[in-house]
Amino acid sequence: MTQLFEKKKKLTLFGNSTIWILVVTFGWLFMWIAPWYVWLETNLWLRVGFALLIFIIPGSSLYLLISRESSNKIRSLTSGFVFSHLLIALLGTTGRIFQIPFTYVRNSYMVLGLILIFANFFTKTQKNNNIDKPGLSISHVLSYWPLLIITILTILMTIQRVISSDDLAYLAHLTNWQQMPNLNFSDVYFDTNKIESARFWIVSTPFSQAFLSDIGNIPGLLLLSGYYEPFLALISLLCFYDLAKNLGASHPYAMMSVALQVTFMALLSDYLHPGAPFFHQLSTDKVTAAFIFTPVFVSNAFLVLKKMTRSSLTTFSLSGLSLTFMHPIIAAFAAFIVCVISTFGINRDNFKKNILLIVLALIILTPQIGVRLIKHEAQPTIPTNINNLEQSQGIDSLITRMDGTPFYGFNFNILEMHIPYADRFPIPSQFFSWVWILIPILAIIALIKNVRKRNSNQYILAATFLVVLAGIPFTGWILGYFVSAWMLERTTWLYPFGISTVFLLLALQNNTALGKRLKSRSVSIYKIQVNLTSVLDVFVWFVSILLILLVMRVQGLPNVTRLQISTSRYQEMTRIGQQIDQSVQQPVNIVGTDELNDFIPALTWKAKVISYRPEDLTYPYFYSEEEKAIRWADRQAIFSKEISPNERMEIIQKYNVRYLVLESYRLGKIRDLISAYPMSFKTFSIGRYNLIEINDLD
Repeated sequence: MTQLFEKKKKLTLFGNSTIWILVVTFGWLFMWIAPWYVWLETNLWLRVGFALLIFIIPGSSLYLLISRESSNKIRSLTSGFVFSHLLIALLGTTGRIFQIPFTYVRNSYMVLGLILIFANFFTKTQKNNNIDKPGLSISHVLSYWPLLIITILTILMTIQRVISSDDLAYLAHLTNWQQMPNLNFSDVYFDTNKIESARFWIVSTPFSQAFLSDIGNIPGLLLLSGYYEPFLALISLLCFYDLAKNLGASHPYAMMSVALQVTFMALLSDYLHPGAPFFHQLSTDKVTAAFIFTPVFVSNAFLVLKKMTRSSLTTFSLSGLSLTFMHPIIAAFAAFIVCVISTFGINRDNFKKNILLIVLALIILTPQIGVRLIKHEAQPTIPTNINNLEQSQGIDSLITRMDGTPFYGFNFNILEMHIPYADRFPIPSQFFSWVWILIPILAIIALIKNVRKRNSNQYILAATFLVVLAGIPFTGWILGYFVSAWMLERTTWLYPFGISTVFLLLALQNNTALGKRLKSRSVSIYKIQVNLTSVLDVFVWFVSILLILLVMRVQGLPNVTRLQISTSRYQEMTRIGQQIDQSVQQPVNIVGTDELNDFIPALTWKAKVISYRPEDLTYPYFYSEEEKAIRWADRQAIFSKEISPNERMEIIQKYNVRYLVLESYRLGKIRDLISAYPMSFKTFSIGRYNLIEINDLD
């Protein structure tokens, strides 16, 4: 009878497993093959969200397969996002090495995702003889409402995206790698066979964004114009929440740490301040690395310190490797923090474990270190000493130098806080701008006592140590020697403003006479006894939300009109790229006005320029300073009325320019050129822009 029952049970499990396999396979293939983006054509938000979901699933499956931890839904999402970047980076880099089309990366990712889903599924069925069911209760979900409020406010502040500077470089790679016949290491801006700058030899951001653009049929310009950042903001806040929980904070205090983190970043969101990149450039590699990958990496480090297992070591190593592919400098800063944490907590009992963690943190940097050690002309010039710095344009806004010495550190003015309406108080505004510095100072004083025992204290002090090391000129120049002076201010991005404030408050509550007195007393509110510490917690929440709302009011956020205008503008630019793509078979040189020229390589893989980002003196490395200056001047001359039409046509013929791109209201700048050679020009009007096709150059 027992044997019959067991046999029946196995058959039932086999039947259920078969059904699940069919359901999962169909669902996964449906997401890849079905034209769902057509059904969601009018809702760009849903298309981005669904594409991101497809992207995260393989990484989450890998994380669950390694960790065997299905109860922590937030960690499977955040770590899944990080792991997915590693998977797509490895596939993409393989494609570049063997010069295979991006379609290979896309299809391989689909197959890999299906394998990981099945592997995760079979592991669970063998272990539990059952399929895990969602374990979230309604009461538990509703307890996240404060975090939901902060997330909504944060999202409303991140949709104000303006593409510029480094964004254009990543957009160019996104577009080229997605569309070009074969992936490779060639330069994507100029019509040349030169290898591109070494900074793009090992990357993951362009691959992940190209994947989202491809699977969701979303032009890269639209994806990064304010539609992708809100999803990244959500993931970032979940990363900080999970890190706080992992450090020992309760659910309410972990949410409070997120609220305070957003508050500090909002108040420090002026240009070059730590919060500015979070709200304005979250999709760039360095910012994603700082505000998403680093919290996950540090959190996984603490899992190793708590219990060193094969699972925790693998999770830590993979998250670190993914961080290295994302951005080498932020990875180096994060590895430094982990090494300091391990050093603070080392003792006779955990010596081997902490040393192993330090070794692993350093090993994950080897791919990028190896690239940097390669002697090649594509290596960028990194300003490290005073002589280099004096030749670096705009460096004085980032660093402070000690006259007559080789010492420098980051400019502390980037930490000047802007409190809305502070000038209306009868107190000098400088007081409000700098009084907040007392919080990290008090945190150091309050937490240093138990630094060897508590992980939270170790993390906060390690992050503080990194910032101080980069800020003080006597030590900043040493760090700058290895990572460049430009990068020193980015150490402030990694400081845990929210977590340090929360653990300072907890330390004051638990270790001071006043704090203990407040914990033991309560007040009656509507006949309900409420502990005084709870009242203070509510006050902190109130002040945080109030300050965020005031910042939004001062900055005029959210500006939906600006988002709509930007969307319309980038849609028209996308149509320009489509027009070029349909007209030519091979890459051609295109010249644009100052505002449009650097967008050209992001329009289509066939669009190349004669001059690119003149403010970046380190690029392109394969042209001399004189050649770069000549090319920039020639580009300017094409749109100058002070140059005769014959001379401008000579410049066009010199570079074999096939198209001109300019705003419609600037068409008058080349009207005389078109009139002089009417048979050579054909004008396409695309929204607010004009695309001028040039023929018969011979």
